Amino acid sequence: MSSVSSILILVVIALFAVGFIWLAFNRAKIKGKMGEFEVSAILATLSGNDYIVINNITLRSKFGTTQIDHIVVSI
Repeated sequence: MSSVSSILILVVIALFAVGFIWLAFNRAKIKGKMGEFEVSAILATLSGNDYIVINNITLRSKFGTTQIDHIVVSI
């Protein structure tokens, strides 16, 4: 095998390793975003005449901020 091929194989292996490590550290965040998107899609199917759906509300207080993912109001 030539040295160029060996270097290319090492680069590909390194990229996979970095991707795997990144995924391991961000798995919970990714799953949370996917779940939030899924709930948003389900809530979007509610009738606009009967429900008001509000997504991603940030509230400020003297202690900082907090985020509410979904608010559903039934009319």
